[in-house]
This record gives sequence, structure tokens and C-alpha cells, in this order.
Amino acid sequence: MKRISLRMLPIVAAALIGAGCTTPPLPAPSTAADPVPALTAEAAPGVTVHYDNELTARALTVPSAKITKVGQLPKLAFSIRNRTSERLRIEYQIEWRDADGAPLMVSNAWQQVLLSGNTTKAVLSIGKSVNARSAAITLRAPIDAEIFVPEPDPVEQMKLQQQYNQQVEQYNAQLLEQNAR
Repeated sequence: MKRISLRMLPIVAAALIGAGCTTPPLPAPSTAADPVPALTAEAAPGVTVHYDNELTARALTVPSAKITKVGQLPKLAFSIRNRTSERLRIEYQIEWRDADGAPLMVSNAWQQVLLSGNTTKAVLSIGKSVNARSAAITLRAPIDAEIFVPEPDPVEQMKLQQQYNQQVEQYNAQLLEQNAR
């Protein structure tokens, strides 16, 4: 055992007291974050739902879906539920697939629907091919198109205005000539 000189005793005591008084920082409270929702889900046998992004997957759900037949053509009946309290405008697209899961050559436009907060909307779709066996529903927020309209060039505007003025003067001069005759 080593001896500590009396001169060192205050320093050692302060170090021991300081070490005993300090407490390690508390760990941050663990918050159980909501699990990330799946961007693809099977709503029913033969019906797959694709969500555009995580926000869409959190806000919307397809609680029920069913494929039946109308004559020879398949009919998809499903519902879209808005799980938020906000009014949402969404778009959906249905892609019909054959027995092997390959997309059929049928063009489906994006359809829009307006959902009030905490409501469910029923949707029907008739397939355009007798070979359709399953369907994929894609849900997304509408993509607003931005149209760029360039500002006219001031110099070009002045040139056009001068050309117009010249044409007006020529026309007026022609009218005066015709009236003078």
C-alpha cells in the first residue's frame, strides 16, 4: 500500500468527493416510435395495395377489397379509409393483372377522390379484360402540375410594339389614300 503525503490529502479528498458527487447523465427516455408502415400490403386475396410514400401509408388504408365477376369481366370493389382528421384529396390507380401476375396492356388513368376526415369511400372498378385475375391499387397524393410561363423579354416586347405601330401607320396611310381618291 502506498502512502499519501499530508500535502496531497486535500487533493485526493476533493477528487474522491467530486467523483462520488457526480452522477452519470440519465439515458434519454426511450420513446416507442410508431413502426414504419409497409408501403405494400395485401388487402384481400388477389388485391395488392401500394402506397406512394410513408405519409400516405400512415394516412390511408384499404380495409376491405374483393374481386368478383360481372358477366365475363372482373369487378374490384374496395374502400379507402382516411385515418386522419384532415380532408384529403388523393389519387388512386388500378392495374389489372393476369393469372401469372403480369400487368395487362390496359391503360388506367389516375382517379381522384376527396375524403373527409375519418371517413371511408367505396370504389368500384371493372377490368377491361376477361384474362384479369388480380389487381394492384396504388394510392398517392395528387401531383400538382406546375406550368412555367416565362416573362416576356422587354426588348422583344418593344420591337413587337414598334412593328405593330408601323403596321397601323401603314394601314392608316392606305385608308387615307383610298379616301382621297
